[in-house]
Amino acid sequence: MKKLFFCAAALLAAISFSACSGDGEPNLPATPENIAGTWQLTHEDGWKIYDGEKDTWSDNYPDEEGWYAICSFDKNSSFTQNEYDNDKVDYTGNGTYSISGNKLTIKIKYEEAHTFEIKKLTGSQLVLFEKDTYEDYSGETTTTLKRIE
Repeated sequence: MKKLFFCAAALLAAISFSACSGDGEPNLPATPENIAGTWQLTHEDGWKIYDGEKDTWSDNYPDEEGWYAICSFDKNSSFTQNEYDNDKVDYTGNGTYSISGNKLTIKIKYEEAHTFEIKKLTGSQLVLFEKDTYEDYSGETTTTLKRIE
């Protein structure tokens, strides 16, 4: 009986920990309803190898020069990205997005589509992972955004 109780308690603990993001907020399913809103870029880590040279970075945003980005998703698959330089819009990109499983694909008009793995989605945080491999370039980027609306 003790073994059965221990197994049941261990199973309950495993389910509880796997369902949470680690910060007290539960992970949400990757759906247009859960991603809809406005998100601000807060941090980015990554590396790339280009022509045999490796470059790594870990940046917080807004950065020292006042640059940051805000992304907006609506429930109907529309996407907008605004990049700011000292609180003035420096670039705007409009396009569409789609979600399939834990993959988020963003297609900005006139640009190549980017597919990200959704590592974390809570009511306040979105963490995306992108891996690129081309003939002369490879790299990985983890992007963290916070919900602002």
